[in-house]
Amino acid sequence: MIDGCVARLRKYKPEEYELVIAHFVIGISLRTIAKKRKCSDGTIRKEMQTALGFIDAVICMVNE
Repeated sequence: MIDGCVARLRKYKPEEYELVIAHFVIGISLRTIAKKRKCSDGTIRKEMQTALGFIDAVICMVNE
């Protein structure tokens, strides 16, 4: 179920998908991701929050 939700994230929000994979699968810290993207930690945290919100919404839709 989670894989399906993450697949939808990949389809509709590929940049956020890459962030989720880098952080949760590969294990790269948010600070390191921010340094690689040359942006602030806050920006990365907001993108992560958007990605997790998307996944949560898809889970809610699937469960109905």
